Amino acid sequence: MSRLGVHQFLATLLPGDATGQHAFGIRKCLREAGWHSEIFAEAVHDDLVGEARYFTDYAAAASPGDVLIYQMTTATPVSAFLAARKEPLIVDYHNVTPPELYARWEPAVAQRNRYAREELAQLAQRSTVGVGDSELNRSELEDVGFKRTGVLPLLIDLNRLDAADTEALAELQRHKLSGGTDLLFVGRLVPNKAQHDLVKALWVYRRYFDPDARLWLLGRPSCAPYASALASLVADLGLRDAVQFRLEASDAVLAAYYRAADLFVCASEHEGFCIPILEAMYSKLPVVAYASSAIPETLQNAGVLLESKSAAMMAAAFDYICSRRKEFLSALEPAMRARVDAFSIERAKASVLDLVNEVAQEMPR
Repeated sequence: MSRLGVHQFLATLLPGDATGQHAFGIRKCLREAGWHSEIFAEAVHDDLVGEARYFTDYAAAASPGDVLIYQMTTATPVSAFLAARKEPLIVDYHNVTPPELYARWEPAVAQRNRYAREELAQLAQRSTVGVGDSELNRSELEDVGFKRTGVLPLLIDLNRLDAADTEALAELQRHKLSGGTDLLFVGRLVPNKAQHDLVKALWVYRRYFDPDARLWLLGRPSCAPYASALASLVADLGLRDAVQFRLEASDAVLAAYYRAADLFVCASEHEGFCIPILEAMYSKLPVVAYASSAIPETLQNAGVLLESKSAAMMAAAFDYICSRRKEFLSALEPAMRARVDAFSIERAKASVLDLVNEVAQEMPR
């Protein structure tokens, strides 16, 4: 294949970020298939300098026949830049959190999310095709005016969780020597992830079912007022020794948490996909989750979905699953394996190449 270009754009390239990992996966896939492929961004983390160029640099590097992919996550000048270009554009939409979930915590972020949804609608007429990593995201594209839409799986390499950090795993297992169930949630400390509901459920669970239970919350704080309020809630409920916060974790440390936990728990109000649920299933960790947004689509019949996330309901679900965990896992393991297989990186790569080839073949010659 000739060195035609398929280039990606995104707002911010961060280490460990799911959208960034997806972009890296697509770049690798395209390069292996013979395409020239670069990443352009508005901001790049210091640890990733050299992995992407500033988005306006593309104007001087553009070549006839290029196809552009926009990893859309937030409001950014990248949107207007791409709207003014003429190359075929694929919008890969990763969802924007509804502004109302941020309004009381960070009004500026809520406004930015409103702008992001406006930018998405403005791109609808300009884009060749819009894709989302879930049916929920695809339907939102359709709702704002995209005429041609589809679902494109995330390129997330779950094999990175195969090797657990031995020191981290040993430390987590030492906690278990004193007994008690270990509950795990992975996700940024932000209002829509609703970690506060997990803390309240833990309080009920410890009071009525397992007084030694612990909750591990892995994720960096991306909303300072919410993170502060969450820490205050933990203290007010007397749970400082029962709730562990870990802001950063390598893949190996993350794998250790998945292996040591007894149950993955999720009370999120809004998810466009929820990669940690897939990671938990890959790690053979049972999942109980509130049935919001795209979570039922991601989990399907491979875990327990709750229609209510009252503290009492969630605590009762934790007890039901953990009191018969081996039996539960045995029954659900085929469904968990099927969900993981459905998102294999090989299938995702094939979907990316099919989409790019389809768009490239439609270009005038």
